Amino acid sequence: METEEGRLLETGGFLASDGGNWLGLGALATYDTRDHVVNPGMGVHVELSALAFPEALGTTGYRKVVLDARRFLPLRSGSTVAFRTYLEGSGGDVPVLLLPSLGGRGRLRGYYEGRLRDRVAGAAQGELRFPLWRRFGGVAFAEVGQVGPGLGDLVLGRIERSAGAGLRFRLGQESARIRADFAVGRRGSGLYLTIGEAF
Repeated sequence: METEEGRLLETGGFLASDGGNWLGLGALATYDTRDHVVNPGMGVHVELSALAFPEALGTTGYRKVVLDARRFLPLRSGSTVAFRTYLEGSGGDVPVLLLPSLGGRGRLRGYYEGRLRDRVAGAAQGELRFPLWRRFGGVAFAEVGQVGPGLGDLVLGRIERSAGAGLRFRLGQESARIRADFAVGRRGSGLYLTIGEAF
């Protein structure tokens, strides 16, 4: 990777802006009532994780906590309404590449991956997933999110928005779907072709 001369990554004094190696330890707790792991139609999935990179292991003393909560509601038409709330916070000497971020194929798809970075990141997403024809399905989605130096800044700062639609192709009854999404945000757009739902 290269940085532009005189620009923020080169002059901003960010920790490990040229990369690095980190070794961490963490714990994860999960509550899951989904009817299907890959293609849920109903249920709840909540995940809470904590990860630390202690100085004793030769890293920077960086730490983070992530809360990821998802809810899936079936509709009579065979469609599913899906909601996700995501919150990530970090502390200590955080390497710039490991700052909580939004953007990319999973959260705030109208922004390129990592476009928004700071010590705290929060996002809320909603999707309507519906059948179209045979193995094909469609999705319409809307997302909001924000990053900031502290939890209170998520409320006070400017909320970023993203919305879009997508096409799905089911490989098999129990298989993941091929996903094509197009999203537009205030600062750009994104086109994603991948396997598996955004959440």
